[in-house]
Amino acid sequence: MGSSDQCDTSYTRRKSYALLDCDSFYASCEKVFRPDLVDRPVVVLSNNDGFIIAACRKAKALGIKVISDPYFKVEPFVKKHNMAVFSANFELYGDMSRRVMGSLRDFVKDVEVYSIDEAFMILEGINMRHANYCRFIRKKIAQWYKLPVSVGIGPTKTLAKIANRIAKKTPEFEGVFDIGEQDIDAFLERFPVEDIWGVGPAYSKFLQSKGITNSLQLKNVSDDFARQHMTVVGLRTVKELQGIPCFELDQSPPPQKNITRSRSFGFLVETHKALAEATAAYMARACEKLREQRSVAWVVSVFISTHPHKEEPQYSNFAYTRLPLPTADTSTLIRAALKVLKRIYKPGYRYLRCGVILSDLISEADAPRNLFVTPYPDSRTKDLMNTIDVLNKNMQPGIIKFGSVGLEGKPWRMRQAHRSPRYTTRFEEIPKAKAE
Repeated sequence: MGSSDQCDTSYTRRKSYALLDCDSFYASCEKVFRPDLVDRPVVVLSNNDGFIIAACRKAKALGIKVISDPYFKVEPFVKKHNMAVFSANFELYGDMSRRVMGSLRDFVKDVEVYSIDEAFMILEGINMRHANYCRFIRKKIAQWYKLPVSVGIGPTKTLAKIANRIAKKTPEFEGVFDIGEQDIDAFLERFPVEDIWGVGPAYSKFLQSKGITNSLQLKNVSDDFARQHMTVVGLRTVKELQGIPCFELDQSPPPQKNITRSRSFGFLVETHKALAEATAAYMARACEKLREQRSVAWVVSVFISTHPHKEEPQYSNFAYTRLPLPTADTSTLIRAALKVLKRIYKPGYRYLRCGVILSDLISEADAPRNLFVTPYPDSRTKDLMNTIDVLNKNMQPGIIKFGSVGLEGKPWRMRQAHRSPRYTTRFEEIPKAKAE
């Protein structure tokens, strides 16, 4: 619990895992540029402002539950308690995440970005208590980005995950907890088995039926029990609870086998033009991910559907096409997707959703060649795609668009009645300071 940063050479030989988690990340991002909200409860809504997907601690303390009732049902309660409401601003959250995660490599060599608001780190060769070093990291993140974070430290990733939960829920640890410095079993005995990283609802119910309700009891099961009832992954979890590392940092996640981009529309659409623009926009985003992982796609699929809860004619369909050669060229994949859409579109219906899927993916390096079809990546096409990706990433998302996405107002855009400015990625939305 001490805060001294004095060197202690005994710590240089110890290896620990740390999990840094940005507290109430979406809501915290909204507060960064709004200091007037520092003491006010904040909630963030899902796509089309349908549900509450994030809430700060103050909002949760008042009784707000994430992903429960539709927002319109809890709106009176939200207004009663003067909560600030924001539509999801994923462009802002993604950019803030990249900044925070990139900064972690200034402090440690090995980092695994686990999710938009979580990262595992290896603490090794540090000449101070690991808890004190993580307090230093936490202080710098708060100083640079005004974001609160919690850090859990342990001899394995699973124990670090447990330590993070304890750090977040126990104020006296001031946001950092090293379970390896404590009586681990005493904390595991109080930690429910259903909250263990990797133990899903099905395993949780099974374990509870066997009288295993806390983490210490799971730690003490035999290898044969774990292997028989929880597979090899479950056995590794048990070993991790025992302090034996089985899950190493994954700093290069495997490429996705399928890439899907889809979203419900803000308003029901009827025209083929609107569906085509949405399909092209989703395909453009899918292609960015495809190139990011250096893959090419053989198969393009498109799906459309009406609103299942409206008392009106219903229709949904799905179709695909296989390309002559796999590619990551956005223009080629958009053309293929629009041809598929034309096959399944029917007039006379009001559509709620469409989406695209890129599948049968292979590495760009393994792409076959054909004498009669220009393969990807030929140098000109690849250079063009790379240039577009760089401009959209470094200047402003969507600054370069394909014409098939459309230039006019888009009725299929999702509702974002309460979206905050995209402060860090849009020049026209940068905060302005005015001298009085």
